Amino acid sequence: MSTKYTDLGKKILSLALTFNSIISIISVGNILGGSYTIGPLGRPYSPYSPYNLHGSLFGIVILTAFLNIIPSRMIGKVHIDRFLFHHYFYGFLAMISSISLIASLWPGSLTSVLTPTSTSASLSFQGLVFYTDLFFLYGGLTLFLDDLPDVSLRLNKVLSRLKGRAQKSSKTLQFVHLCGSLITIYVSLALFAWFIEGYRWLRDLPMWFWSHAITVLSLLINGSWGLKVTKKKIWFQT
Repeated sequence: MSTKYTDLGKKILSLALTFNSIISIISVGNILGGSYTIGPLGRPYSPYSPYNLHGSLFGIVILTAFLNIIPSRMIGKVHIDRFLFHHYFYGFLAMISSISLIASLWPGSLTSVLTPTSTSASLSFQGLVFYTDLFFLYGGLTLFLDDLPDVSLRLNKVLSRLKGRAQKSSKTLQFVHLCGSLITIYVSLALFAWFIEGYRWLRDLPMWFWSHAITVLSLLINGSWGLKVTKKKIWFQT
C-alpha cells in the first residue's frame, strides 16, 4: 500500500512540475511578445528594467523550461492503473473542451489562450471563468505531454533517439541546463524586485497582480528544479 501511495505522489509531483514548466513558457512568451510589440524597434529593450539586464534572458528561461519537462516526466515513470483510457486521451479531451468553451463565450479572445495576462485587468466573474478554463487547458496539455510516448510507436522511437543524443552530449547539456537554471532564478528575482516596486498600482489591478505573482513563483520553482536536475543528473537516469 505504501508503494502505491509513493508512486501516486511521484506522478502528482511529475505532473505539477510539467504544468509549472508550461506556465513558465507561456508567461515568459507573453512577456516577450508584449515587450517587443510595445518597445521601440532598432534598439535593445529590456522588460522589467533596471532589474532585468536584457530581454534576451527570457529566451534562455524558455529553453530551460523546455529542458525541465523531460526530467519532470522521468520521475513520474511509475506504475499506476489507468482508468479506461490513456492519459493523453483525457488531456486531449480537456484541451478541446477548454478551447471550445473559450471560442463560444469569448470568440475574439482565442489568441488570449497564450497571453492570459492581457485578457482583463479587473477581477470579475467572467475573468475568473476564463482563467479557470485556461487552467484546464494547460492541465490537459500537461496530461498529453506526460503520456506523449504512448501516442504512437514512431513518436516513441523519435523521443528515444533524442534521449540517446542527449546522453552523448552530457557535459554540454549539463552546462547549458545549469546556466539556464541560474539565469531563470535571477530573472525570477528581478521580476520580484520590479513587482515590489510596482506593488502600489499592481494591487489595484487584481488580474495583473496575480498573473505577475504566479509568474515569479513559477520561474523560481522552474530554476530550482533545474538546479536539482543537474545536481542529481536526472537526465541520464534510466
